[in-house]
Amino acid sequence: MIPLGFFSVCLRAPQLEDTVNFYRQLGFTPVGEDAPGLRISLGFGSQSLTFMSFLQDNLINFRGGHIHRLKECMHEIGIPVTLFEEFKSEERLMLDDEGNPLPNNECGSFSIEDPQEHELFFNTHREEREPFEVAALSPPPNLGDRPYAERNRPDVLYTLIVNELNVCRRFYESLGLVVMQQSDSAWVYPPTDVGDTRFLFRLRHGEVKNVVIGLKDVEASAQELKALGLKAVGKSGVIWSGDDPDGRKLEVSIKRVMDA
Repeated sequence: MIPLGFFSVCLRAPQLEDTVNFYRQLGFTPVGEDAPGLRISLGFGSQSLTFMSFLQDNLINFRGGHIHRLKECMHEIGIPVTLFEEFKSEERLMLDDEGNPLPNNECGSFSIEDPQEHELFFNTHREEREPFEVAALSPPPNLGDRPYAERNRPDVLYTLIVNELNVCRRFYESLGLVVMQQSDSAWVYPPTDVGDTRFLFRLRHGEVKNVVIGLKDVEASAQELKALGLKAVGKSGVIWSGDDPDGRKLEVSIKRVMDA
């Protein structure tokens, strides 16, 4: 499988204003270009989440990859493709190794679903191709010999809840990703030969299709977390859990235990 694209997470937020206010109280700040009423991106640490009022479900978004080649790869390994669309106004021919134009343009979009119906959406606009190709060919930074999941643990960890962990593991491996399975969960990340295009998300065994947003080092008091409907888990008071306004599970580790 060729490189998939830059990784990002897009979340269904029918009550967009309430959801954005909730996450801003946890320390998220606006990033990128917003479309008021439709799409707002918020950053936390080195990661971001994009909230969209028009989405039917949460999804993982890959951008910048070669859409036509990826679509062909999906067909070759037997993964159904839906919602394919070419961006005719942005057509630009790619060249093969001998410099001859390839017949397909590189822009467009399509969706696939994993075995638990979590959506992966691929879309690429012309201005995104070159930055991703540069990143895919750039050597990743040397972060030592620790396991990938430890070296690249994000500030915002996206977890997919699945009840067929082994089936999902094989699906994501078929996309060319590395799946490091543990007892009831697995880390998913790109192979080391795709350059500086790092990302990490997790599969966790559970009974219901859902997702979990994990945040680390949140700076908030116990009183502020309680006001958001979160509850302390365990005796230390460092880990808090609850639901966001859209019913997604939220797991928060606070930077330090603060007064209630």
